[in-house]
Amino acid sequence: MTWELHLGDCIEGMRAMADKSVDQVIADPPYSERVHTRLGTEERYDGAPWRRALEFGYLTDSALADLAKQYVRVTKRWILLFCDEITLIRWKTALEANGAEYVRKGTWVKPSPMPQMSGDRPCAGTEEIMIAHAPREKGSGRMRWNGGGKSATYTVSHQEKGRKHPTQKPISLMRQILEDFTDPGDLILDSHAGSGTTGAACIELGRRFVGFELDPKHHAIATKRLQETSRQEQMFKPQKQEQRRLAL
Repeated sequence: MTWELHLGDCIEGMRAMADKSVDQVIADPPYSERVHTRLGTEERYDGAPWRRALEFGYLTDSALADLAKQYVRVTKRWILLFCDEITLIRWKTALEANGAEYVRKGTWVKPSPMPQMSGDRPCAGTEEIMIAHAPREKGSGRMRWNGGGKSATYTVSHQEKGRKHPTQKPISLMRQILEDFTDPGDLILDSHAGSGTTGAACIELGRRFVGFELDPKHHAIATKRLQETSRQEQMFKPQKQEQRRLAL
């Protein structure tokens, strides 16, 4: 299996998965009610609307608790979750309650963030990344990632062309995260696949992917994207293998 993308509720889908059946979780669940309320309220600046309502609801306490339980149960190693600063604390509490280990906060820095059009407060120039690790057996040794001693800070513009989802992450950002936290052949779970960015990056980098998407429209968009990415990778696979051979 190179990739699978399921249409339906991710919590129900994960409940059907075996314990420790994926290597990493890398996901972008909904954010807090505060974030969604503000994004979903159309304000006006100089007579023009400038905010777009999100197409999905905020993350409730019960949904967060259910997600945390399943993330910890099905994962062998890293659990990485995009979130706002309020939800970061909620994730830490819920993941630790299920035996996971909170490791650190990562940060996505946006060089050209959307300005605060009202001008009465700073704009949001970053998004947080919860970095946790699944429970480790005693004597299993240290945690492992590929980034050495560097920070998990990623400076990537969010202004990517061809966006198909309101909270779509740049594929260059997801490539960097995958290279730091995963290895070729790993199986990556994305519970909220959106437009399929994480899945596309997995295919490009030789990782396997399993995802869930509740919205039929976005599931269709993501499925088409993953199919096209798979075709492109197969087309250029011999060339890439030759390049790697020459580099050795």
